[in-house]
Amino acid sequence: MNMFGKFLLIAGIVCAGACATEPQTTRSGLVIDDFTTDIDGRRTGLYALTNANGMEVTVTDFGGRIVSVMVPDRAGELRDVVLGFDNIDDYIHVPSDFGAAIGRYANRIGQGRFTLDGKVYELPKNNFGHCLHGGPDGWQYKVYDVVEADDSHIVLAMYSPDGDANFPGAVEATVTYRLTDDNRYAEEALKHINCYNHLTNVSVRGTGPLDGGKVYLLIEAAELLRDYDGWKEEDKEAFKNMLVHPGYSRTEYPSDHANMDDALNDVTFYWNIYNLDPTRWGNQGLFAARGMMAMGIFLDNEAMYDRALRYVMAQTAREDDLPYHQGYPQRGALNSETDYLADYKFKWVNGGEQFISDAALPYYVYANGQCQEACRDQGHVMAGLGQLVDLAEMAWNQGDDLYGAFDNRILTGLEWALRYNLSAIEGEPWEPSGFSTDEKGCTFDNGVFYQADSRSQRWRGKKPCDTDRLSSLNNVRYLQQALNHYKNRANVAPQNYEWLQKAADYQLAEEDSKGVENWGSSGHHYEWKGWGTLTKTMPKVVSGLENVALGDAMPSNAVFDLWGRQVDASAHGLVIIDGKLVRR
Repeated sequence: MNMFGKFLLIAGIVCAGACATEPQTTRSGLVIDDFTTDIDGRRTGLYALTNANGMEVTVTDFGGRIVSVMVPDRAGELRDVVLGFDNIDDYIHVPSDFGAAIGRYANRIGQGRFTLDGKVYELPKNNFGHCLHGGPDGWQYKVYDVVEADDSHIVLAMYSPDGDANFPGAVEATVTYRLTDDNRYAEEALKHINCYNHLTNVSVRGTGPLDGGKVYLLIEAAELLRDYDGWKEEDKEAFKNMLVHPGYSRTEYPSDHANMDDALNDVTFYWNIYNLDPTRWGNQGLFAARGMMAMGIFLDNEAMYDRALRYVMAQTAREDDLPYHQGYPQRGALNSETDYLADYKFKWVNGGEQFISDAALPYYVYANGQCQEACRDQGHVMAGLGQLVDLAEMAWNQGDDLYGAFDNRILTGLEWALRYNLSAIEGEPWEPSGFSTDEKGCTFDNGVFYQADSRSQRWRGKKPCDTDRLSSLNNVRYLQQALNHYKNRANVAPQNYEWLQKAADYQLAEEDSKGVENWGSSGHHYEWKGWGTLTKTMPKVVSGLENVALGDAMPSNAVFDLWGRQVDASAHGLVIIDGKLVRR
């Protein structure tokens, strides 16, 4: 499979200038002369930095921009992992903040106006009525002074006089990029990851697949480190075994998993999610599917990856794989009812058919774009759609097109949910034009709400619930990713991503937005993208920690679960021994 590309965090980035009479190229293929020009009488240039590990970083003094970062991929080939242009003219004439040291203010100043010492300052507006990154003539469009430059670092300086872009006060600023041979961040991340290597049980708190499905946060971090030489093979193997079981087979039960009993002290992440939550709300199965797909990619286990993909595509398991949960749910008496949904009791009837639940794309998002959870609340709708977008991106990187499956069903789902949620902001609330139990009579265009039973028979949707209508837009992280795919990669007609575009624009323009500019906490409600790296630590909660590999993030008698919540380790039979999290 074409597995994830590799990304590395570096402690610092530095460039070193090289001057020559003949045209030179960098390792990234950039022609140094293509970055030489005069701007307001000041000469620009390109500076290349390298380290002992073969990395190269290039920086231009125009805007103090990082132009390229070359790192080796899994095959040892150098790859550029940042966006940018290959010449100075494009940086000058195509407005962008790519790689720039922005100023004098980072982010937006609402309405381009602020008050200091009783005086109101009006600033140039360049972003939906706001002043973004210093305005249209910010530091990203100025030439920095090169104070120092060698093979490992570059120091840039900027002087902004009083009244520059109408900002008060003079500012002298320096920017230092340093590329070292130090792998401290990778080592710190490994401390965190290796703490999980001896974890032999995943506690089930009512919805195992959602708990176990959050393991994608951990796996995505491990994926970044999988080819790092400092990750000892024995530790890496222990991590793999922790995810599944020794040998990490997906087709045979370990002998002691016969009952999948938490009390057996060996229900690992994979066995907690392998059936992908067949009887609960669809988003929970999608969390599990993402965890399983991440496992398959990390373990280079094509069958495990395919298990998750086939499930989302509403296909039964492969013949050489374990079947999905066999049987079907049967509705019982009414449990409770609201204006939005009816909740029923149910029982599971064993049988030979493989059951694929609401998590499957065509069951989670109906043909008209309505989400199965629309009757529940909008926060869960946007969470579920986010998992689908990220599953689609993961699959895309493996050569499979989930984005386009079922006639761009993910996009249709985004359009329905975003139209409903955005209408509360735009002042022209959109509500369904009618209600029907006939799916064919419910289309996106006619706006008729599909009153449907969930596939699990546990819920019946009656009308959309407006709970979290606004907050759901402020807490999602995937709109730009989805927009980029459908707009730029798939070249979908603009009228088909109208509401996705509006929602993405709203996030960018909203003052004090909790959208893409505010990543919030690392817990359940914010970073749907995953931690990316495991270099973060939770806030220090106690002092006097000793010999704990998690640094000052974890007290000796407590751990943080994958939700970011502090839990009492002893209550779960957990202890920390030699920096390892161990269940007894």
